[in-house]
Amino acid sequence: MSKILIIDDDAAIGRLLSRQLAKAGHTVEALTSGEAGLAALTGPTTWDALVCDLGLPSMTGAQVVELVRAEERTSTLPVVVISARTSMQDHTLALEAGADVFIEKPLPMAKLIETIESLIKARRGHDGHDGHDGHDGHDHQDKQRGGQ
Repeated sequence: MSKILIIDDDAAIGRLLSRQLAKAGHTVEALTSGEAGLAALTGPTTWDALVCDLGLPSMTGAQVVELVRAEERTSTLPVVVISARTSMQDHTLALEAGADVFIEKPLPMAKLIETIESLIKARRGHDGHDGHDGHDGHDHQDKQRGGQ
């Protein structure tokens, strides 16, 4: 079972994602601000993946991702950025900030779940760990970002 953090200022989307990911067997927490998300990421819980909205208030999703990548403990955490913004500029912004994958809203739920599980599996396969010992190493980011 993987622990997935969702950061989306739309609480309804957070609840929807939480329900769908829980049905797929994951433990999920949904928060509505970048600040709360960063606090959770640096707390005692070891997360297996982050799903973050690009358009957050006060702190953008891109800023959250940059801070996640700058923190040693979370620097290799699989990150999926979601957004209703569909321009190539927004897509590029998310990936340059350090997201592994960008998925446009409305969310294709099966694709989102498959993507998250694939990123988690790739990280665990590279680590040789189960992802719950505090070790977050993987090197597949460029491979995942290419062509996305």
